[in-house]
Parts: sequence; C-alpha cells; structure tokens
Amino acid sequence: MSNSQRGCEYELDPPEPNCLTEEDLDEDGVWCCPHDARAGENLCIFHKSKSKKESEEVTRAVLKAINDSPIKSDQSNGYRGTEFIGAKFGQLELSDQNIKSQSTIDFRCAVFHDELSAEEAVFEGPVDFGGASFYSRVNFNGSSFESDVCFSNSKFRDLAQFKSISARHHVDFTDVVFDDAVLFRGSVFQEPVDFSGSEFNHTVSGNFMESEFECGLVFERVNVRGDFGFERAKFNSDVSLRMTRFNSSVAFEEMKINGNLNLDGAEFKDHIYFTNKSPYSYEEISDAVGEVQISGEVTPSHRRNYKYPYERVLFSHASDNE
Repeated sequence: MSNSQRGCEYELDPPEPNCLTEEDLDEDGVWCCPHDARAGENLCIFHKSKSKKESEEVTRAVLKAINDSPIKSDQSNGYRGTEFIGAKFGQLELSDQNIKSQSTIDFRCAVFHDELSAEEAVFEGPVDFGGASFYSRVNFNGSSFESDVCFSNSKFRDLAQFKSISARHHVDFTDVVFDDAVLFRGSVFQEPVDFSGSEFNHTVSGNFMESEFECGLVFERVNVRGDFGFERAKFNSDVSLRMTRFNSSVAFEEMKINGNLNLDGAEFKDHIYFTNKSPYSYEEISDAVGEVQISGEVTPSHRRNYKYPYERVLFSHASDNE
C-alpha cells in the first residue's frame, strides 16, 4: 500500500499480541494510515501527538470521518475513512451521537490518554477497540451497540463504565486487563459475551449486578484479584466459569441461570455469597458442575454470621433451572 502525496506517513508495525490481520497490512507487513496529512506536515490529525492538537478538533474530525462513511452495509467494503488504528487521543467526546456508519469504527491499537465518553451513544455498525489502551476514564453508560463490539486485548488503567448498555450482537472482552473498577450493572446482552483470559485487578461490588445475558456468558480462565459481584444477574443460557480464579469475595446473590453452570477447575480463595433465593445456595450447591477448590469460606448472605468452611467441594452434575 502506498500513500498519496498528501497522505499521512504513519505506519504501524503490529505489536504482540497482534490485533491486526494480514488483510490490514501491506507487502512489508505494516499498516498504513489512509488519512491525509495536515497541511505542511507529515502526519494526520489522528496520529499527531496529543500535545500538538486540540481534543475538540480531533473529536470533530472523528465524527466527520464517520459521517462521511457509507450508511449501507453493501457500500462499506473498501472504505477506510473510519480506520483510526494506532491513533493518539486526548479527550474524545462521542456522547449522545447516533453513529449510523456500517463500516467498522476501528480504534484498534489506539491510545486514549484522557477520558473517552460515549454515554448514550448509538453505534449501528461494528466497533473495534482491539488492543487499545485507555489511560483515563471510559464511559459507555446507556450506550447501544447494534452490531458486533470488540475490546479484545485492550487495557483499561482507570474506571471503565458500561452501565445499562444494550448489545444486540457478539461482545468480545477476551484477554482484557482492567486495572481499575469496571461496571456493567443493568446491562442487556442479546448475543454471546466472552471475557475469557481477562484480568480484573480492582475491588468493586456489583460488577454485573442486575445485568441480563440472553445467550449466556463465557468467563473462563479469568483472574479476579478483587471483590466481584453477579448479584441479581439473569442468564438465559449456559454460564461457564471454567478455570477462573477468584482471589477475593464473589457474590452470586439471587443470581438466576436458565441453563448449565460450569465451574470446572474454578478456584475460590475467599468468601462466596449466596442467598436462599439463589439456585446455588450452599445447601443446593451440588446442582452445579465440575470440581471447585475453595480455600476460604462459603457464607450464605441470609446467615452472614454463620461461616461454613470448604476446603474442597465436588460439584457433581449440571443444573437444570427453569
């Protein structure tokens, strides 16, 4: 791929793990920016360093590129105006925007130095934040994703809020690192959600409180270092916590699963909270599947002062909750 005379000279040699595909790269194995450089300069507004541009101007440029893109899926092939791969952002404000583009809004490997706010935004086409780094707060509260959304291999260094979002298609949070609190409270996921291989490094209660998963949840090989909560979450299909390690307390209070719960190889280092309304209170714990190692204690929330110690619990068969 060669740039035009006014083309941005930015090239990305894909990092490891690689979030790009061979189709994204030229014959030299690098990604080349499709945007025009600024007048008299060699980089576009998206790839100039944060200190050399105004956040408001960048936001306007992002929205213009998106608004100029095709809104019909059969016209989006080959359009590259919504590629912001490797971009460097200060504050980016997308709140209340209705983004109709059917081209993928592509923020792979981008760096967000300041807050990304997309509260109450609507994304009608695919969105890809694979491999992105967020060094400040992220706010997607109340947003709607009408197509696939991907955050695979991204890193969140500050608070990440996804409260009350609506996701109609596949959601990919595989191999993500959350160094601060992350909240999905009250969100609705209509297609599969995958958090496999991710890390949650901060304590916060009610991460998935009152969220609803129509097609279940894959939460395998996850490392959870702080308190975690699925209180009153509803799962209308299978849930897998295989090989996941909970290093602190985890709450399943009044959680409902209309499918199988797979805890094969999961490890609980501290308290597990249930209630007598939960399908998995400690009296009914054999309704789950797999073998779980618990080195802490199980404390049903309706009898919090009573500690029921487990060192090793065998879950013998799949649940059949209706």
